[in-house]
Amino acid sequence: MQIKSGYQQIYLAAIIWGTLGVFARFSGMPPVELSFYRLLIASVILSLLLPREQRLAIGSLREYAIIFFAGFLFAVDCLFYFHALNITTFSNTVFPYNLQPVFMALIAPFFSEKREQGTAWHTLWALAGLVLIMLPSLYNLSWSDLMGISFAVAGTFCLSIIAFLAKMVTVSAVTFVYYEVVIATLCLVPFVSLSTSFGVQSYMWVAIIGLLHTAFAYMLYYDALKVVKIQHAIAIVYLSPVVAALLGRLFFGEQLSLCTVLGGVLITVNGVTAVLKNN
Repeated sequence: MQIKSGYQQIYLAAIIWGTLGVFARFSGMPPVELSFYRLLIASVILSLLLPREQRLAIGSLREYAIIFFAGFLFAVDCLFYFHALNITTFSNTVFPYNLQPVFMALIAPFFSEKREQGTAWHTLWALAGLVLIMLPSLYNLSWSDLMGISFAVAGTFCLSIIAFLAKMVTVSAVTFVYYEVVIATLCLVPFVSLSTSFGVQSYMWVAIIGLLHTAFAYMLYYDALKVVKIQHAIAIVYLSPVVAALLGRLFFGEQLSLCTVLGGVLITVNGVTAVLKNN
């Protein structure tokens, strides 16, 4: 029953992450402010929910440096994601995030990790899917779509590095996430105009993002990883871009071109195959 519950938790987290774009657009906040308030609210919530011993983890100077770097990269990823969401479609924003297993395979040797067999083929198939997604933008010469996809790919690369950094520290996964979020919040402080005010509804939407999509979803995910194999967890998370693309069509009337659908399917199937082949 515990394993079954773990899978249900990951499915729920994946669906929650798939709705992030809708709440982000409803907030109407610029990317910097949206990223900052999302992380700030998540930091406060995690501070209240986590036991004191997890919030006051003691590690070496090296581990603190690693966690600080991870927090910086997480802040950059948030900025890239919300910037992409502002200038291109849901599909163009979320499907490139399925390149994460490929990036992780490519950079694994730099972290003394063994590169899995078939990495080259999976990389080529993933890149082929990305090219398909970008074709409509290339054909229509849409600079905003190209930039949005580029931001999404850059954000994916940041998350790939964070995954390896998390393995280099001895603190628990939940503690790592807590410090990562707090540091990401602090990294954004110099770039936020705190004097700028937004409507009550905007703050409500961002509060939901901080509570539901950040604190709650990540706690669900990392708790489930105690009983669910990480290969299976990553495969399930591929549900997120499908949910996001459907909601983009439902709420904002975004068109799903044949190239976008085919590219998204190719990247998704390729990613699921990559994480399950060694199971």
